[in-house]
Amino acid sequence: MEGKPMADSVSNDMMNSAPRSEPTRPRLRIGSKLLADAFAGDGTLLLRAGAGVDSDLRLHRLLQPDVTFGPDGSHIMPLDMDNEAVLDESAEPSDPEQFHKHVRRAYLLKTDVVQKVTKVFSRIGSTGTIDVGFAKSMVSALIGDMLDDPRALVSLTQLKDADAYTYTHSVNVGILTIYLAMVAGMHDNLDEIGIGALLHDIGKLTISPRILNKPDKLDAREFKIMRGHPKTGVDLLIKSGGYSQVSLTCVLDHHEKIDGTGYPNGRRSSEIAPYATLTSLADVYDALTTDRPYRKAMNPRDAVMLMTQQMSSGFDPVFLKLFVATVGYFLVGSKVKLSDGSVGVVTRNHRSDPLRPEVELVNEESDNEAKRSGVVDLRKEENIFVSRFIKERKFIPFVCQAA
Repeated sequence: MEGKPMADSVSNDMMNSAPRSEPTRPRLRIGSKLLADAFAGDGTLLLRAGAGVDSDLRLHRLLQPDVTFGPDGSHIMPLDMDNEAVLDESAEPSDPEQFHKHVRRAYLLKTDVVQKVTKVFSRIGSTGTIDVGFAKSMVSALIGDMLDDPRALVSLTQLKDADAYTYTHSVNVGILTIYLAMVAGMHDNLDEIGIGALLHDIGKLTISPRILNKPDKLDAREFKIMRGHPKTGVDLLIKSGGYSQVSLTCVLDHHEKIDGTGYPNGRRSSEIAPYATLTSLADVYDALTTDRPYRKAMNPRDAVMLMTQQMSSGFDPVFLKLFVATVGYFLVGSKVKLSDGSVGVVTRNHRSDPLRPEVELVNEESDNEAKRSGVVDLRKEENIFVSRFIKERKFIPFVCQAA
């Protein structure tokens, strides 16, 4: 491709200048515990490992940018996720009706964003650029909705469109990455991370659909073209102008693996920025759970199990654990059948017991109608478990209907 020399040059520059580890601040709260000592910039000990955050004053101090953790002075806060699970379980249960209200609003928003992304992306072949203002407006709308209840938009990533894969996948990855970044506390760069995630596959728009949708194994030439899409995407965004280095890094490095087997630059471990890792996790998960020409979609549980077992060597274990704790084996919005024969939708995951979610039961009266019939918390029903997922694209729109 004619733009390739430029891509190589850009990638080399970015490899030398891209930030390797941005300060990250998880959603710390009263009662949170750390797995390592916390120090102020002058070396003062602020909180010992294992001690709980006991006041608003201490909470505020720990969230300042000069704080480091452990003997190596890491800026990544080692939050005790097991303790966070305990805090989650002691919190007040969510209001189902309020959640349904958020989902209905989020459904309209996501539909609008996918339509606009489809329209703009489809013109890139002729324009060769994508306006940064457009990307910012889309991400700003998604973040604004997720501040109210992130579960609503996240649940809607269950809605797939194999015929418009690139567009729907891009929006889904944007939503999931924003959610992960919010939980990881990357608030200072949230917009930039969201933009990079939304546009992570922008380079694929220059690749022939024959290659993208090929049901058989790619040959060597096709594989080389496919592996070039991160660099091509960065070239396109630099040509467009206005994109931050954080966004460009998400695009360039979303296929890098900590064991060095990724592409395009074979980065390892700390060479990969945390926000690129989050983009990679969201990208892999959404791809695995979507029908593709060369394979059928996996259900959420099987996808997460694959990522944590066969694919784990490529992911930073800290962020992989964060992903599992945040997204869970049963993504909110998944339609499931329980072992007692009842059917419902997952409305809440429990970090302390991720295989036993909260499920809102429904009585299905016809193909187009369903009636809510209560909520069951599987932690309290030892003899009932999720027996299987039910794949039905019409189900989540039911949740979006007026109550």
